[in-house]
Amino acid sequence: SELLEAEGYNVETANNGAEALQKLNNYLPDLVISDIMMPIIDGYELVKRIQESQITSSIPIILLTARVESRDLRKGMQIGADDYLTKPFKAQDLLEAVETRLNKQQVYNKKFEDLKKHVATYIPHELRTPLVSILGFADLLISNLDDLTKNEIKEMAEKVRNSGLRLYERIEKFLYYTDLELRKSLSPENNVLEIDNEYIEEQLHARFKNRDTSRIDVKIKKAKINISEEYLVRILYELVDNS
Repeated sequence: SELLEAEGYNVETANNGAEALQKLNNYLPDLVISDIMMPIIDGYELVKRIQESQITSSIPIILLTARVESRDLRKGMQIGADDYLTKPFKAQDLLEAVETRLNKQQVYNKKFEDLKKHVATYIPHELRTPLVSILGFADLLISNLDDLTKNEIKEMAEKVRNSGLRLYERIEKFLYYTDLELRKSLSPENNVLEIDNEYIEEQLHARFKNRDTSRIDVKIKKAKINISEEYLVRILYELVDNS
């Protein structure tokens, strides 16, 4: 605390993990530095609790540890810690770690603000086209209901439904886009898929079950790739749908 305050940082301290969580209810810091070995709630549990809350999950965390075994360090990183320092540490090591984490957080915050501006700019246009179609056919149905045949009503209802599906797809794309822009990762840990022609064809037939997929020619080398199935299917869908 004294080291950081001497460098001009505002510091809030807590005697243990439980006290830290109480303070986080009223005070959101730019960075959390925590020991691992603490009474009541240890550092691992503190990191877990911070990560579980939507309000605090984006706060970077540095763990201080006297342990040097790789599994202890790996555990801290796996549950959400961003960095660690092994005690005893030099003052410069602490200050450099803090500065690095705060700089990365600034980059993240800027990226998030840029993303919000980008989405705010493009969402109205992307959603307007199917929405105009939905409202237009709905108005026609309401205004001319007595003069329309059943087939005409069915045809218009199908157009409304198709436009609704397009609207849903575009919203879903923006959600994926937002997630990827913020995480910049297509490779979740310990998630390896084996792909080949048969696997890709199965995924495409399942995704485009209401459309003709006979013209799609798949030539994929058998391989293991580090990606979640969810994102792989999304990539396949976008490639084929755009084509």
